[in-house]
Amino acid sequence: MKRAETPSFTASRFAALVGVDRGHLIRKLEEIGAKPVSEDGRGAAFSMRHLFQAATGGNAAAERLRKTKAEADVLEHKLAVARKEYMPVQECANIVLNCGWSIRRVILSLPIPDREKDSLLGDLQKLAAEWQEIGDQLALKAEPPPQPGED
Repeated sequence: MKRAETPSFTASRFAALVGVDRGHLIRKLEEIGAKPVSEDGRGAAFSMRHLFQAATGGNAAAERLRKTKAEADVLEHKLAVARKEYMPVQECANIVLNCGWSIRRVILSLPIPDREKDSLLGDLQKLAAEWQEIGDQLALKAEPPPQPGED
C-alpha cells in the first residue's frame, strides 16, 4: 500500500491561510532548521508539521523548558504559602529599612529644635531595633526545621 503524501505549503500561502506574519514565519522556520520538502515555480514548500511548529512558537525544547520553569514557579509559590511566607523575608526587611531611612531624613529636615529631633531619632532607633528583632524571628520561622540526622 502506498503511503499518502503529506500536504505542504509555501510559507507565503500558509501565512495567508492562518493569518500570521510571513516574515516571522520564515524566521521561525530558519530557527527550527526546517528544510523544504519540495520546490516549484511558486517557491519552497514546507511540511505542515514544520509550518505549524514555526507558527506556534518554534522550538519545542524551549517550550518544554518554559513549561518546566512555570511549574517550578507554581511549586515555589505553594511552598511559600505553606510556610506563610507571602513575601521574601529579606525583601520585606529591605523595605522596612528604607522606610526608616526616609523617616530619618524627614525628621532631620523638620523645623524643630535639635533636642526634639534627637528624641524622635532615638525613638526611631528603638523602633528599628524592634523591627530587626521581628525580622530575625521571621527569618527563623521561614527556615525549614532540621531533618533527623542533619548536623
